[in-house]
Amino acid sequence: MPAVWTAPRTWATAEIISATLLNQHLRDNLEWLKTPASASATLTSNISTTSASFVDATGLSVTFTTLGGNVLALAMLTVQASAAETAYFRLNLDGTGTPFLCQQRLASASDLQSVALMWLFSSVSAASHTIKVQYASAGGATVSLNGFGTANMELICSEVGWS
Repeated sequence: MPAVWTAPRTWATAEIISATLLNQHLRDNLEWLKTPASASATLTSNISTTSASFVDATGLSVTFTTLGGNVLALAMLTVQASAAETAYFRLNLDGTGTPFLCQQRLASASDLQSVALMWLFSSVSAASHTIKVQYASAGGATVSLNGFGTANMELICSEVGWS
């Protein structure tokens, strides 16, 4: 895969096209679009917190090397609490958290809710980056993310060529 996207060339009338130019502007860019830098993580055990401050969701973190551009992060979660509670969720790139992306009100200890997070990190440098799911408990009740069951808890991140 080519290391970077090359801005497509503007061709001139009657210009002689070389293999080098076609490979750089057509083949390499198509390969770059086909195989973007990406990573995913699946939660394999239950985790919980009582913290009112955001904490990392252990197991829902990815580190991967981007080529420079935008990164789309998606997370699918299943949450419950030990009592009626509001849980907060966000994503974190290299130690900097997004604004909170979602709050989920849980009516009781038996309430099980699905949560989806999505964020486009723009103009991410070409380097190694870590993206994490973070969560918090508004009132101090235990908030749990369930890593077992029919729904997988996943974080999926991919460099994308659009903004």
